[in-house]
Amino acid sequence: HGGGGRRTAFVLVSGMRTTTMLDRIPYLPRADAYCSEGGGRIFYPRPSADGGHDGEAVTLVEDAEWRRRLSAAGAAGPGGHDPDGAAYVCTRGGWSVEREEARSPASGALWEFAQTLAGRRGIAIDDRGYATMFRIKSKKSSNTKGGEENFMESILKGLSVPEGISYSTNLGCVDFYPSVSGKKNCCIYLAQKFGARNGPASCVCLCDDDNDLEMARWCRTAYLPSITSDSMEAAAAADPRQFVPTFDDAAGLTGCRATERALEMLLKQVVGQ
Repeated sequence: HGGGGRRTAFVLVSGMRTTTMLDRIPYLPRADAYCSEGGGRIFYPRPSADGGHDGEAVTLVEDAEWRRRLSAAGAAGPGGHDPDGAAYVCTRGGWSVEREEARSPASGALWEFAQTLAGRRGIAIDDRGYATMFRIKSKKSSNTKGGEENFMESILKGLSVPEGISYSTNLGCVDFYPSVSGKKNCCIYLAQKFGARNGPASCVCLCDDDNDLEMARWCRTAYLPSITSDSMEAAAAADPRQFVPTFDDAAGLTGCRATERALEMLLKQVVGQ
């Protein structure tokens, strides 16, 4: 990104399920790419004939190359997706698929591991609306001191996470996904696609949770409008130049105000490039 006529790409990367993201598209800021499932799926807005967007409707198309990588048998497998070339039309009244067909069942190493965990007592797999990750929610918050480690121990109970599968915590849940996925890998891919000449030195981000950590460390600077996990708190304390909190509880600078402050600081960096 940068000034002097150079292009700036704005990307939203979220751990939310794809169906939830599609519901929210009309209410989200317009972006050059929308990424769901912790970076497992990447979508681009399809411009209208006049070069803009279709009024209030936003039509998204999925990145075919990224989908191919995640569909490998050792990752999330080829199932659980709409057909190649499907377009998603998102309006305030809901969303629809232009070329809707029956989906093949989810397969691949990720879902084989999900089945292994599902057979364990007390484990509930949340895979609704996901194609490249699944989620397990804690009955108690895993964001408390030591909660993240204890939660993982209660899930795995001596079972090892298979090679090629990674995990991170997010708002009291544990997300499992292919190691080729994740927010960091998604951002590396998009930085190359959008022509970021200096790689991570050209990228900054806003984030707050454990599932943001790898991305935050990869980017030049990470702005924190809030901190929602022990791991992010520890990272910010260890490297204050890399992790820049923009909230101030004592001054009442929280929520949207802290986010606005982060965006203002980010814009100063972009204009100054």
